[in-house]
Amino acid sequence: MRTIFITVGSHGDVNPFMAVAGALHRRGHDVELVANPTFADKVASAGLRFCPMGERATMSELFGRHPEMMSAWKGHDTILEKLVLPTMEPIAKLLRERFASERRPDLVVAHGGCFAAKWICDEVRAPFAVLTLSPLNWFTDADSMSDPRFGTLSPDRRLDRAARGTVRWLVRAKTDRQLNPWRARLNLQPTERIVADMFRGGTLNLGLWSPMFRPPRAGDPDTGIICGFAREDRHDHATNPDALEQFLASGPPPVLFTLGTALSHSIRGVSEQAIAACHRLGHRVLVIDAAGPPDERVVRSELGDARPDACHVARAPFSQVFPRCSAVIHHGGIGTMAEALSAGKPQLVMYAAYDQLDNAERARRLGVAESLSVHRVSPEKIQTRLQMILNERVRRHASLVADLLRREKDGAEVAADALESIAAHRS
Repeated sequence: MRTIFITVGSHGDVNPFMAVAGALHRRGHDVELVANPTFADKVASAGLRFCPMGERATMSELFGRHPEMMSAWKGHDTILEKLVLPTMEPIAKLLRERFASERRPDLVVAHGGCFAAKWICDEVRAPFAVLTLSPLNWFTDADSMSDPRFGTLSPDRRLDRAARGTVRWLVRAKTDRQLNPWRARLNLQPTERIVADMFRGGTLNLGLWSPMFRPPRAGDPDTGIICGFAREDRHDHATNPDALEQFLASGPPPVLFTLGTALSHSIRGVSEQAIAACHRLGHRVLVIDAAGPPDERVVRSELGDARPDACHVARAPFSQVFPRCSAVIHHGGIGTMAEALSAGKPQLVMYAAYDQLDNAERARRLGVAESLSVHRVSPEKIQTRLQMILNERVRRHASLVADLLRREKDGAEVAADALESIAAHRS
């Protein structure tokens, strides 16, 4: 089976695609992964064939220049303008060339932001699968959903149902208006409900989260399958690994702080406040932040000469580091959430936009997390919520969740089974 995987976004978007593509590759299928050139070395280290798409742009460059990309109110428009729309023509050109060649792909698997991939597959009537990374994107009426702009919308309240309808109408009207001109540029006819068609259509719609995190609901996509978390960081390497190992081995498990790739370049000063909160509670701190170490001047201004035993590294594989920590403070990205749940650690989620609050609320309902807006943090608020999760009850729930996740089949393998079924059906 010849399969093309296409994704946009940060490491949190690329890693699940590498996991599923890797599962098919290990089964002997011909796999190609298309992404921004900045991920070339990362994909190659996993033994996958890589195809660069668009101009090279690191996440630090992109989100550093456009911090509004992580805004709850401005982020969707900015992401569309800066990250999604520039890929339209490159994706269409690539797929039209591939489908016209002798080595025509049997299947295209794309990120929900790669609209042109579905459009071209519809044009040539080729099988298409979308990998949906978090439950919020299925936007199912029977499910409770949370958004930093609107709060939690319950399926049981009439007002919340009306709000869902309004949000749906606004998304449909706005995005159809923004995306149909790009369909015209690609010589395609205008259409309606473009976002809903992307996240609820396709030959397959694979939800890459655990059914314990969010089980099947009435109204899920007709072609939807919840596969499980697709975790992949085996090919990530820690910066300064000797110092990291020495720190982890030299004392009790620290609290880990990270805001992920995108948010760490969009907002600064949060790690210093987290360090201050941990210091007041007597905990060591490990900061993983690609944007740079905490500002020593700010830390000492807050704490004086006394500061917690702290360590900073730019990068480290979460699957190896999280199990050695006492708790995880993070931004609520689905990949980081999956690693924290799998490690069995209490979590404090500092959310900003997109699916982050929704993921935090699902973890809170599992009894393993509390949340706080990253725009409203203070050492006092962080300290209060850390005290809420650093207790035996939350630790016990987190351990139980991790045990149940270990009994589930790997989400990447379940997704690979489903993708193989397309080829079997067509043959």
